[in-house]
Amino acid sequence: MKILALDLGTTAGWCYLNEEETGLNSGFWSEKSYREWAKHLKTILEDFKPELIVCSQTNSYGHFNATRKMYMLFGIVCYIGEARELGVVEFNDSSARKAVFGSGKLKKVEAHGQLVDKWPEYALSSPDEKDAIILALGWKIINTPNA
Repeated sequence: MKILALDLGTTAGWCYLNEEETGLNSGFWSEKSYREWAKHLKTILEDFKPELIVCSQTNSYGHFNATRKMYMLFGIVCYIGEARELGVVEFNDSSARKAVFGSGKLKKVEAHGQLVDKWPEYALSSPDEKDAIILALGWKIINTPNA
């Protein structure tokens, strides 16, 4: 399975994982307009041609503007994904952290530290990129027998 994991936000982290290959491709982009954000997503989809998009779960923590933005970005992913006949799923960050590190109660900073401890090559990755890497790895672990 070829997946693209996205940590949704104005600054979006992404991670492409092809289960038939070793290694990951990852990065991030930062755009304030929805149109430019969508253009970045389309470019990544064209470059990697994933079969599934795994998004960080949209959460509501009482911040109306942040929640609205997350739902708008998830809607953009669904719209673009549907046009390409791609599945789009939400995956809970703490479920991903639990699959990768054995604890879903880790704070993001702690998870980032453990990611770098296990895979030092991600030391210079942005926080959003690290979140996307954890999402991709967690999805793979949970959905691949004997991963």
